[in-house]
Amino acid sequence: MKPLRFAGLLLAGSALCLFVGCGGGAGGGNTENARHLDHLGKMYHSYWDAHTGKGPSKAEDLKEVVTKEDEKAYDALKKGEVVLLYNVRLLDMKPPEGTVLGYAKDTPTKGGSVLMGDATVKDVTADEFKKLPQAKPEGK
Repeated sequence: MKPLRFAGLLLAGSALCLFVGCGGGAGGGNTENARHLDHLGKMYHSYWDAHTGKGPSKAEDLKEVVTKEDEKAYDALKKGEVVLLYNVRLLDMKPPEGTVLGYAKDTPTKGGSVLMGDATVKDVTADEFKKLPQAKPEGK
C-alpha cells in the first residue's frame, strides 16, 4: 500500500473513531453519564479538600461545591441516574485509578461509565465492572 493512501485510511479511521466514540470496554457508553461522572469526580475531590480528608456522606453534602457547570451532574445524582459511593477516604483506595467511586446506574448489569477514585472516567462492560474493586466507606 502506498504511504499516502495508508495515511488517508489512518486519518479516516481516526475521524470515525472520534465521531462514534472509541475506547472503553462497554462499547459506546452514555457520554452524558460519563460527563456527569467527570463533574461528580471533581466535586467529590473538591469536597474532600474542603473538609480535610472527609468524603461526603450523602448527595446533599456536595451542594456546597456545585458550580453552574456541575448542576446537571448534581441533578443526575439526585435522580439516581448515576451512583456515588459515600463516606470514602480517597487515601484508602489502593490504587485509586483502579477503584470504583461511582458509576452510571445501569453499569452493573449492562456496562457503562465508571468514575474511578482518581476522578477519571472510563467505560466498562458489566463483566469488567464486577471485577473492579469498589471504594469502601470509612470504617468498613
